[in-house]
Amino acid sequence: MGCVRIVLSGVVAAVAAFGLATPALAQWPMTCVDLNDIVEAHLGNDGNVGIYQRVFGDQAEQGCQNDHGEDVRGVFGWAFDGAAQSSSPDQRDLAWPTDCVELNDIVENHLGNYGNVGIYQRVFGAQAESACRNDHRNDVRGVFGWAFGAATTSSTSSVVGPPLAINDLVKQSQAAVRYIRTADEGCGSAFVVTADGFVVTNSHVLNGARQAVVGTHDGREQHAVVVADDPQADLALLKLPGGGHSFLTFGSSAGLELGEDLVILGYPLCLETLTVTRGVLSARHPGFLQTDATANPGNSGGPALNALGGVIGTVIGKLGGGAVEGVESANFLIDGDLARRTVDDWITRHRIGALTPQPAPSVVGWASVSVGGSTTCGVRSDASVTCWGADSWSPTGDAFKSVSIGGVHACGVRTDGTVACWGANSSGQATPPPGVFHSVSAGDAHTCGVRSDNTVACWGANEDFRGRFLGRATTPPGRFHSVSAGRYHTCGVRTSGTVVCWGANEDFHGRYLGQAEPPAGVFHSVSSGENHTCGVRTNGAIACWGANRDSRGLDLGLATPPPSTFQSVSAGPHHTCGVRTDGKIVCWGDDEYGQARPPSGTFHSVSVGSLHTCGVRTDGSISCWGANNYGQATPPA
Repeated sequence: MGCVRIVLSGVVAAVAAFGLATPALAQWPMTCVDLNDIVEAHLGNDGNVGIYQRVFGDQAEQGCQNDHGEDVRGVFGWAFDGAAQSSSPDQRDLAWPTDCVELNDIVENHLGNYGNVGIYQRVFGAQAESACRNDHRNDVRGVFGWAFGAATTSSTSSVVGPPLAINDLVKQSQAAVRYIRTADEGCGSAFVVTADGFVVTNSHVLNGARQAVVGTHDGREQHAVVVADDPQADLALLKLPGGGHSFLTFGSSAGLELGEDLVILGYPLCLETLTVTRGVLSARHPGFLQTDATANPGNSGGPALNALGGVIGTVIGKLGGGAVEGVESANFLIDGDLARRTVDDWITRHRIGALTPQPAPSVVGWASVSVGGSTTCGVRSDASVTCWGADSWSPTGDAFKSVSIGGVHACGVRTDGTVACWGANSSGQATPPPGVFHSVSAGDAHTCGVRSDNTVACWGANEDFRGRFLGRATTPPGRFHSVSAGRYHTCGVRTSGTVVCWGANEDFHGRYLGQAEPPAGVFHSVSSGENHTCGVRTNGAIACWGANRDSRGLDLGLATPPPSTFQSVSAGPHHTCGVRTDGKIVCWGDDEYGQARPPSGTFHSVSVGSLHTCGVRTDGSISCWGANNYGQATPPA
């Protein structure tokens, strides 16, 4: 999962090491007085350094602002959504810098970062000023907000303006907050920090991966390469292709007071749905912050924002269950000021060619697997789909993020969010509607998917093979995290965590089974089989409902899961398997062909078919077991 559970001593040790290992890359000046002193020193006017402090005392900042307001408005209007005035003869004689590039060079020289002087000119050429503005727009806003009527919240804040209402803050920030998914089913949250696509997340989210899929709240995905990864600091930097990305700007964690509001944005529980939680700064610790804002597995790597939308921390983990005496639930953030220094250093080194993306692994692994009757399909880490067994239909030319096999058809969600289906289409089950989807699930003769707005769409047969109406493809109202299509019924997890089912609630003889009557409680996933259903509750326990017998009348204990803590479950016609939180797979039910006897080792996911089972191991390989008469349990290399 994307969020680690940690003990306080481990956090302190990690942050201590982080503080020692992190280069002290200083920030831009954040007051008029600071900038004036830097410029005077740059010009060799040492006698003028500190002049405002000596002359005006406590009113030094106001005196500086009075003297330089026109200078600022004439040069830096671009940072406030206005055009900078053309340089007049008087302005060209100003001691103060007259554009972003000049200001950056003066500051870098002053700080002793001589290798960074002229970096924008060398890297971007004629586009140097534009690139500098993209990177430093909010720095300039933080320094010069006073000249444009914008009040800063503190002398160290790099984001200006009045506090935002929560809904406005989310609207402003959501495009830059991303979910992240690796080939070995690792998942978490991330956020973009520059217009040219640098992305920050936690190192433990990547777990050694060299590339990842990075997606937006509306389902658009891109592949990103890992530029830098520091497990000790638990920070990582990725690079997206292209430009024009929405991005967040670091605020000042030092300027945040105890009890001040903050907001966490992210994608918990490996769901590709953006969530928002609110809390306050509860405590400060060396190198990290403590908050009461809720964060769940999957929030790791996501941003914590102040009331202006500035990043003041990166979610790293949660304490709970008595890990620290007297602490019931506390979430922790990497201090935003420390994270910013590391990230700025990485980005600068990458732009001058001193830091290059880490190469992708030479062996392409598997991201996910789906098992049907006698066919298996998997999504490789390069986003291609390969199928094997009785019907080895493998779509070509498209990139997919997931695939699901039904009775005699299969559907997948492309990386652009559209759904493609192939195989039998007698009931329209392979004719998906247009639109953008988060996920798709193929049943026996119908298919359902969760759209990007979290509504469910279903298509295909609404009747059973005798023509009896079941309603299994009747779309229910409400918003959902996930959906699972079984043989004659469908279940979904609402965004509230409750499970709703529709379709058949009995077997094909009309005998009541209850597979469409879920228990109360909060779930993070559900899987619909033939005559039973299972779901994983948020506490990790599995609940199953419906028949303990399979369609042949054999009492197999299908709806009687073993006691343990699970991260996922997959229900089939004759057996069920789940991945425990330790990565081991446990199966129960029919084992005639060995389909309920998983191999040893650790897995990220499991998928159950009629008579065979497959799982994706933590190293990205696939293992299958059970019936293999069509080669369905022999995955390709």
